[in-house]
Amino acid sequence: MNKRIHQLIATAAFIIMATNAQSQKAKIKLAENFFQSYDYKMAGNIYRDVLATAKYANDTTALRRAAECDIKIGNMVSAEGYFKQLIKLGVAKLDDLRGLAEVLKYQRKYTEALQVYQDILAKYPNDDVAKRYAEQSDYPNSIMRDSAVYTIKNSAINSSSSDFAPSFFINDKLIFSSARGNLAKDQRIYSRTQQPYLNVYQASIGAEKNLNGADMIKGVINSRYHEGTFAYSPGSNTLFLTRNNFYSGTVEKSSTGKVNLGIYFSKYNATEQTWSDLDKFPFNNKEYNVGHPSLAPSGNRLYFVSDMPGGKGGTDIYYCDKQGESWGSPQNAGEKINTSVDEMFPFMAGDSLMYFSSNGHVSLGGLDVYYTNPFDAKPVANAGYPLNTHSDDFSLICYADEINGFYCSNRTKGQGDDDIYEYILEPVDTLLVSGVVTDAETMLPLANVAITVPTDDGSLIQVMTDAQGRYLIKAPYKKEVTIEGNLKNYQPGKASGRANPRSAYLEDVNLKLQKIDYMVNGRVYYDDNNAGAEGAMVKLFEITGADTTFIDSVIIGKTGNYQFNLNKVRRYLLVATKEEYARQTHGFETNDPVNKIHTHDFKLFKAKVGEVVRLDNIYYDYKKWDIRPDAAKELDKLVQIMKDNPTMKIELGSHSDARGSDQYNLDLSDKRAKSAANYIISQGIVSDRLYGKGYGEKMILNHCKNDVQCSEEEHQFNRRTEFKITAF
Repeated sequence: MNKRIHQLIATAAFIIMATNAQSQKAKIKLAENFFQSYDYKMAGNIYRDVLATAKYANDTTALRRAAECDIKIGNMVSAEGYFKQLIKLGVAKLDDLRGLAEVLKYQRKYTEALQVYQDILAKYPNDDVAKRYAEQSDYPNSIMRDSAVYTIKNSAINSSSSDFAPSFFINDKLIFSSARGNLAKDQRIYSRTQQPYLNVYQASIGAEKNLNGADMIKGVINSRYHEGTFAYSPGSNTLFLTRNNFYSGTVEKSSTGKVNLGIYFSKYNATEQTWSDLDKFPFNNKEYNVGHPSLAPSGNRLYFVSDMPGGKGGTDIYYCDKQGESWGSPQNAGEKINTSVDEMFPFMAGDSLMYFSSNGHVSLGGLDVYYTNPFDAKPVANAGYPLNTHSDDFSLICYADEINGFYCSNRTKGQGDDDIYEYILEPVDTLLVSGVVTDAETMLPLANVAITVPTDDGSLIQVMTDAQGRYLIKAPYKKEVTIEGNLKNYQPGKASGRANPRSAYLEDVNLKLQKIDYMVNGRVYYDDNNAGAEGAMVKLFEITGADTTFIDSVIIGKTGNYQFNLNKVRRYLLVATKEEYARQTHGFETNDPVNKIHTHDFKLFKAKVGEVVRLDNIYYDYKKWDIRPDAAKELDKLVQIMKDNPTMKIELGSHSDARGSDQYNLDLSDKRAKSAANYIISQGIVSDRLYGKGYGEKMILNHCKNDVQCSEEEHQFNRRTEFKITAF
């Protein structure tokens, strides 16, 4: 029976009933029959006729059904009026309020829709859908702000009927569901859509990821009922598909007479292009729907959608794990993904990336496409505009790189009902990274934290947190961005966030900084080139009386930096070691209530005879050789090194610049070298382990010799104190 004949018969039945009815109740009963048979247009016409009479103008059943019919046929303005009438009468239920919010979003009336969600919360404070909108009151802007990242094109394979549910097949093919049919052959019509029943088609994927050609697949895959939404497993050559519960020539109806959906599978012989007989998914049930299969890349987990009892509400996403040759029991994907409304069309783009569609998460209207890692705690994210619109957007699939893909929408200006769209995702060059920095213990925000992000050229981008601990920093786009936070009396901290190629915003890269009780840090580097002593080890010990207790250790990286957290009022010992290098230690206490960060650097030198090491910051007053306090501090480091390496003997040499007479410089440097040696001996080093020797200007290190004009810095380079290992 074609569409025109169906409409004529239905209209005639309506006219007869409207003329001969004993009451408006008979019309309502007739309208309900059309509604239950999915003929929403006819049902809506009858409900409107009922509401046109004064006695039934406020009939709640007719108002509610009229609104539902208008939504089904896309008449959102009329549906809005019916929902508002229910509210005015004071009889609106939760579903009525949700329906009003949805039709308002379809019309892009987002401010009004948000007010409806707030009204829902006032009446139903635990409603999960309304809570999401209340928490994201700026949702239209946040969803639409990244529109430039998408290039979207209506596919050439679309028809004037419904085309949807794309799925990757073999040999650069894509399969999809279509109601295009052939009305000239008097094909069966589905009353809900007034289109032919859905069948499976295939198209070719071109080099530019565009679709062309559309042919119906032959074989047992297509039946006289609906087929749609698929998942193909290349490993097992198996196609999982959704279809009405029509199996082995028998239609399985529920206890209420409905033919629900189930998942079926068939093996494909690519050589002969044939299909095996269909098998049933073991968890199909004639009393409820099971469909929308999607396989994880491994093929060992099957995701699907069902309205089975015990779900979160509406349709939920479930999964089953492969157990040998069978499937384990269905598991609900959880409340992070599933809401009290509808979730459907799951697609696993990788082992930890799921796309799906929903009308329960925050959307621009109808179904939107979302993505999430189903295994972590991060919230579900909207895929953004213009992929999502105020219409229904759903059934997304993509390649592993997420750059190209296909999805469906019933937005206006398409080819027909539902259309398949091709999209390209073009990641941005820069990211706006934002977050909040808090104290790790009190959770209070921290102001004036220096937030830095390194760039590819080695420079740093830096901003400061505000009084609420918030920061916003513009950084080069990377798949993963790491920020570092620094604040006085706090340990430096790092936090990372994975960039979203769909967005120029990386939000909630939050950082918790641990307040420092005390800390020691520093650098371990080589004496000859100042490079970090990679591979060296620094150990931390606590000293209590005569006992020494190991606390922690760190292996030095390329930068040479190390850091340990400490307790107050303690004695500590640092030990720096590396094979073939002299052992060094440093002892200190944590009893200064002001300076809580203790810094000490280790300059490593080879433990071999003849090695020459320059001592930094050994200065003398003009024409004098007395050991100044600042020089004594540096010489104390050498004293400790000799204590750490008791077999080491050294020659302590002093050098001058070229200014002044040669003999004067020689005498002065010799006195200084011997003065430094005597100081070291006075600190407990036996005299036969070292001696001092002055070299004057005999060993100038640069061009600044006699009568050569040089800067003070260049002369200073030659004025130095060194020690040379004479035995080890």
